[in-house]
Parts: sequence; C-alpha cells; structure tokens
Amino acid sequence: MPLYPGGGGSGSISDQSITGRMVHLGASAVAVATLETTTSTSFTNLATSGPAVTLSPGVTQDHLLTWSSQNYTDTGGAYAITSVAIAGAAAAEEDATYNRNYNVTGAQGWSRTKLAAAQSSGATHTVKYRVSANTGTFQNREIIGIPV
Repeated sequence: MPLYPGGGGSGSISDQSITGRMVHLGASAVAVATLETTTSTSFTNLATSGPAVTLSPGVTQDHLLTWSSQNYTDTGGAYAITSVAIAGAAAAEEDATYNRNYNVTGAQGWSRTKLAAAQSSGATHTVKYRVSANTGTFQNREIIGIPV
C-alpha cells in the first residue's frame, strides 16, 4: 500500500504491535476566590487550603500544571509568593511566582506553568503561599492540571 494514497509517495505501512495504554486528556481546574492572608515565610496553606487538583488518568503520565493568583503585600519591599506542592512534595522555590506590589490597587495576577514528569495516577497538586516578610494577601487563586 502506498504511504500516500493516490501514489504520491513511496514506502508502505504495515501492522504494528502497540502496547495498550489509556491516555486521559481531560483537564481539571479548581478555583478559590476568597481573599486570605499569611505571614508565613515558609510555603503553607491559607485558611482555605489550595486550590488543588487530583489527576487520575489510570496510568503514570506527565502532568501539565498552571497555577495563578492575585497577590500583594502590606509593605513595600516584601514579596507575596506562590508555588505548587507536586504530588505532596514540598513546594519548590524554583517554581515560585513573586509579586512586590504593596496595596490592593496594585494586586496583579501571576501565573506559572510546569510540566511535572512521570506522576502517578491519583497525584494531588496543591498551590502553597508564603511571603518574604510582613503580610501577603492572595485572592482569585486557581490551578489547572492536564495529564499529557
């Protein structure tokens, strides 16, 4: 059988054996609109934990994660910081977003995307928060996860 119907190319395609694999491409998204604060300088949950997504594609797969929030601090020079705890591990500084604005009118939305490789089915990924100093305020928080 020609590779291109109509004879436009050469070669052939033969039957191949492929090991069965379920691939789930459904996204999961969770949002928390509530305005909440922290004074923690280590990544932590806010009063309303998360948001978090649990991805259960049935097999180990990479998970594409995007998280965002509007955040600010109560004092100039301090940062309001978000990151994500991937599959229950500690939130990593290298995955963090930083905002140095220091009033509600300066609140900006920040987002970050990361490919979390080889995650087990059922892995839960949770957004965490911290400040460099003083008080950080976070609102309109969201995480989106897609098994790829």
